[in-house]
Amino acid sequence: METILPDATPEGAVLIIHSWWGLTDSFRTYGSSLARAGYIVGLADLFDGQTANTEADACRLRAQSRRIPMYKTLDADITSLCDLAGSKRNRVGVVGFPMGGHWAVWLSQRPRYNVAATILYDAARAGDFSQCDASLLAHFAEIDPWVSTSSRRNMERAIEKIRM
Repeated sequence: METILPDATPEGAVLIIHSWWGLTDSFRTYGSSLARAGYIVGLADLFDGQTANTEADACRLRAQSRRIPMYKTLDADITSLCDLAGSKRNRVGVVGFPMGGHWAVWLSQRPRYNVAATILYDAARAGDFSQCDASLLAHFAEIDPWVSTSSRRNMERAIEKIRM
């Protein structure tokens, strides 16, 4: 995990989880803007420094076998981020971009990660939200070849079940 520290006392901590393109400069730029706003930023790197330039490369990166599973990498990243923030009790924010959005929801559905807020860009994942204590904000494109209308609706329904 790469880390970007704010210039002043931190407002909190945020983990950014990249898309299937890998940890590219666009995610570092996004993280830098959050650090300027006062947050400790962790940049997850699920592909060990590798990035893709084509969809075929991205598919290959996503499918390759890993020495350490992605969920264990994210577990270590959240632990490190909480340590940097000064307490294991600190709640963290998570921002996920497409593939990373799936992982952001996964983290939010597990109370042990103490996620306070989750922001998704072009990602939908259903599942069990009964243990989710995070505020959720999801951004979707009007027409998106990667997030089907049914996937989005399934996630919305899963969230609505516990919000009623």
